[in-house]
Amino acid sequence: MSVPRVPPELLLSIIESIQPTNVALPPTDITTHTIRSLTLVSRLTYPCAIRSLYSHCLWIDSSDRLRKLLLSLQALSEPNRRQRSSLPCVEILPCLTGLFLAPFPQNTIDDWPTAQWTFELLSIMRQTLVRLVIDIPLRSLYPPDDHLSVRPRLRAAFEQLQRIEEFTSTRDELYLDTIERYFAGPLEPPAWRGWSNLRRLALYNFDHHRPEFYDTLQNLPSLECIALTRAEWPAAASMWPRFAEKAKQHDLKILSLDVEGGGWTITGLTDSPHWRPSLQSVKGCLGQELQIHPISVSLPFYCKPGNALDFCQEWVRDRALRGDLWSLESSEPLTVSD
Repeated sequence: MSVPRVPPELLLSIIESIQPTNVALPPTDITTHTIRSLTLVSRLTYPCAIRSLYSHCLWIDSSDRLRKLLLSLQALSEPNRRQRSSLPCVEILPCLTGLFLAPFPQNTIDDWPTAQWTFELLSIMRQTLVRLVIDIPLRSLYPPDDHLSVRPRLRAAFEQLQRIEEFTSTRDELYLDTIERYFAGPLEPPAWRGWSNLRRLALYNFDHHRPEFYDTLQNLPSLECIALTRAEWPAAASMWPRFAEKAKQHDLKILSLDVEGGGWTITGLTDSPHWRPSLQSVKGCLGQELQIHPISVSLPFYCKPGNALDFCQEWVRDRALRGDLWSLESSEPLTVSD
């Protein structure tokens, strides 16, 4: 008895239904294995599967993976590829919409080839990349020690992004200064100042005392959610009017995250004598609603207190990769309105 054949339309529909919400899936994920296998089944499944592979599985966690990705993109875009391969030609560039980027060694960015490859990759993706999560130790190399000019190259790499809507920096506030801020001269604006489509922004331990941070927020018309991990709230009572000014454009949601029992959440500010006067000044100038959600990250029993910082960073990174960081809400949000 012959084995019944699945109609091609149904088979393609099954492949197209594999639509994970993750920014990027790791190579070990069963969905990644499935998609990769489908690229090898037949000429029929190849186009749909290869588009899905580049849309959902760009997990770059080493310089070697970064180098191989660049080589594969180059090979897929070669004009004479049709003459050398029997596989259908597929336009890959529009599929490059999500990326997890952690190509540097764990402790340093002092690596010029990896910095150059990062620039080349983001140059290719600058008009298509929508969701980006990075885990890069940008504070491992400060401007005075940057003898290879790695930092200017990385800054140029991120500044060229045009369509980014969702961005998470795991370890810092996307610290890409090329001049030491304590030296004479103007401070450099954030590298994300030109991301006009940005809707969601997650930063670690950002500096409230830099006015260019708030000035840049005012020029991001689409920004609707900011996730700030271990931000220095107690020293930042003066930031309320700046966030209030931004909230005049549209509703603004702020997530303040730290490990449970940590002293880096917005709730630490409510005990400050500056809290009430600052709150009242905001109420008088706010046009729409500003919501602040304190989020406490529970430490597992096996995590030592000294590892709380790393655990908090990884927790935020993983939630951002899954796509559910932005929907977090506290049971008792701090609401400031007219």
